[in-house]
Amino acid sequence: MRTDVPIQVDPNQLIIYPGYTFCPTDEDVLHYLKQKAYGIPVLIDFILDQNVYEVPPWQLRRDVLYPVGEDQSIYYYSLVKRSGVTYSRLKRTVGDHGHWHMNGKRTDIFDDQGNVIGYKTALKFHQADGSSKGLPSEWLMTEFRLNYDNDGDSCKSQGL
Repeated sequence: MRTDVPIQVDPNQLIIYPGYTFCPTDEDVLHYLKQKAYGIPVLIDFILDQNVYEVPPWQLRRDVLYPVGEDQSIYYYSLVKRSGVTYSRLKRTVGDHGHWHMNGKRTDIFDDQGNVIGYKTALKFHQADGSSKGLPSEWLMTEFRLNYDNDGDSCKSQGL
């Protein structure tokens, strides 16, 4: 098999070369997220538009234009709603299916000058089981947010 011949994913959209996977750094994810949030056109759109808080993880789209890496990560863009009396909490409930639960604390993401440009949070999906905590599943997500209120989220969803 020749390795110098590109893999044709879609003749009208993109050519992927063998060995390529979309494995962005945290800063890269925030770069793409900012473009999405501000409606800046991109040559190749690696992030799917789908609200990850409206459907359970097993129903999320998987039709990406690039080979996924070893961790099987797929990236989604969605707006997250706020809840609570002061709208300070993020609403991560997925209908009657369950909710995304924080695993640990939010992590700051810095640019080269030391400025906080965004945040990431590890989440685990808890399936609804009649209790308020839910049943932990094997579905994991890393939620990325810009350092601006209500700009949107880019989520890396991973099913184990």
